[in-house]
Amino acid sequence: MSEVVYGRVSPALKQALTTRAGERGLSLNATLVELLERALAVSAMEAAREELEAALAASGRELEETRARLAAAEGRLAAAAEQEERTKGTLRALAERARHELGVCPACRKPVRGHDYLVSGRCPHCA
Repeated sequence: MSEVVYGRVSPALKQALTTRAGERGLSLNATLVELLERALAVSAMEAAREELEAALAASGRELEETRARLAAAEGRLAAAAEQEERTKGTLRALAERARHELGVCPACRKPVRGHDYLVSGRCPHCA
C-alpha cells in the first residue's frame, strides 16, 4: 500500500520532471518516486562515507601512535644492545683478569689465580 505526500514545486522543476518522465516512459508520479528514492540512497551513502572517513582518520591517528611507539621501542632496544655490549666487554675483561696469577698461597706456596680468590675464595691446592 502506498501513502500520499503533497508538496509544491516550482514550475521549472515540474517541467524538468515531466520531461524526464516522458524520456523514460514513466508517469510523473513514478519519476518523482524514483528520484526521491535515489536521493535518499545517495544521502545514506554520504552518511556511510562520512562514517568511513571518520574511521579512516581514526586509523591514521592510531597508525601514527603505533609508529611513535615502535620508534621508541627501537630506541630502547638499541640502548639495551649497547648496554649488553658494554657488559660483555666488562665480563671478558673480568674473565681475563681472573686467569692471571695473583700470587702464591702462604700455606702451600703454590700459585693462586684471580678465579681462586674471587670465586672460590680459597687455594685450589690446600683449601
